[in-house]
Amino acid sequence: LPAAGLRLLRSLDLVTPDRSGCHRRITGNASCWGSDELLLTDSINDPDGPGWRLDRHHFDRELRQSALDAGATIHPTQILKANRSNLVWTISTRDGQEHQARWLIDATGRQSFIARALGLTHKRDSRLVALYALGKKSTDAHFERTAVEAVQQGWWYAAILPSGTPIAGLHLRPETAIGVERDQEAWQKAWLGTKHVRHLFPSLC
Repeated sequence: LPAAGLRLLRSLDLVTPDRSGCHRRITGNASCWGSDELLLTDSINDPDGPGWRLDRHHFDRELRQSALDAGATIHPTQILKANRSNLVWTISTRDGQEHQARWLIDATGRQSFIARALGLTHKRDSRLVALYALGKKSTDAHFERTAVEAVQQGWWYAAILPSGTPIAGLHLRPETAIGVERDQEAWQKAWLGTKHVRHLFPSLC
C-alpha cells in the first residue's frame, strides 16, 4: 500500500496499517533500472511517510468489518443480470431478489463476469505476466525496502512479506513466461542473472 493510501483510509475513518500491528513497513525502494547502479529512495522524504506491505487477509477482514459497522450488508448469491436506468443500477440475483444501487463495482476478478455481461472489454496497457516464488521464512529478515531490477527478459520485484517470508516475481511476456514456468533451471538461471536482488534476498537462491 503506497504511503498516500493512508490519507484515503484516514479520511474514511478506517483502520490504517500503522495501527494494526500485523503489516510490514516499507522504508523505501531499491531499484536498478536503465543502468547497473542500484538507486535507493527513502520514505523519510515522503510527506506521507512509509508505505506498507500488507497482510492482505487481515487487511480485507478489517475493511469488511468497517463496512458492516457502517451499515453495509453481505448478501451471498449469484448475480444474473444488471441494468442501468436513470443513473440507478438494478441487479437481479439467483435467489429471485432485485437490488438497486447508484454504484456497481465488478469485483469478480480476472473473469470480469459483470463487465463482460454488459459487453465491456478489457484494455491492456502492457502484455506482461508475473511468475512468483517464495523463499525461506526468517525472523532475521530486516530488509524493509521494495527491490526492483530490470533484466533482459523483463523485470524483477522482490520484498519481505509481513510473515518474514521473502517473495520474488519475474514480470515478462507470456510467450517467454511459458518456458520459464515449465523449466526450473530457466527460472534459476534468470534469478542468478540478476545483479542485485539475488544478493539482497539470498534465501531465494
